[in-house]
Amino acid sequence: MQQGSHEYDGRLPDWSAGGIQADVQWLHVHRTQTEMFDQNSLNASERFEQRYLLSRIDTDLFWLERAQLPFTNPAFYLNSGLDPGV
Repeated sequence: MQQGSHEYDGRLPDWSAGGIQADVQWLHVHRTQTEMFDQNSLNASERFEQRYLLSRIDTDLFWLERAQLPFTNPAFYLNSGLDPGV
């Protein structure tokens, strides 16, 4: 048995169109909240972390909204938890 938290073992994400749209909305909300931090109140490390987080959110939004990856590429599901090799 591997160490760690296992309460979500065997559960898959909600990959319905509505579930994916809920993920997109969640990303937009958290992107807005991340942008709200005053740059003058952040040190250099925190500014880097903020930019990094925004970059990750923008990447996820690109693949979900623009590229429509869940609807155009079956590999999306392998990278999102449906990997039979775990």
